[in-house]
Amino acid sequence: MKRTPKASDFLLGDEWNFKKKQPAFVSEILKMNQQTTSDKFVEQGILLFNERPKKGIDWCIQKKILLRDPARIVEFLLETKGLSKFAIGQYLADPDDFNQEVLKAYTS
Repeated sequence: MKRTPKASDFLLGDEWNFKKKQPAFVSEILKMNQQTTSDKFVEQGILLFNERPKKGIDWCIQKKILLRDPARIVEFLLETKGLSKFAIGQYLADPDDFNQEVLKAYTS
């Protein structure tokens, strides 16, 4: 018997397209979040980044989760669990000058 997967069955990464098939996915993830405010901000930043990478990074900078520093953003991209590899690629491929600085730092 096939069971319907729940959001808790997935990590927030390359399975991000699952969200589009299950509209309650994001709300379930946020309900499961019983952590501190800063941890909630990080998880919300991950969700936003996976949906819209540039907007996610800008939001994290605005909430002071990240500094507007290419090295810090690269650290976030490399070490944060749950980021979609596809979204990371989209962010690094953006022709914006700042994104290109991040790309240079990422590849060095």
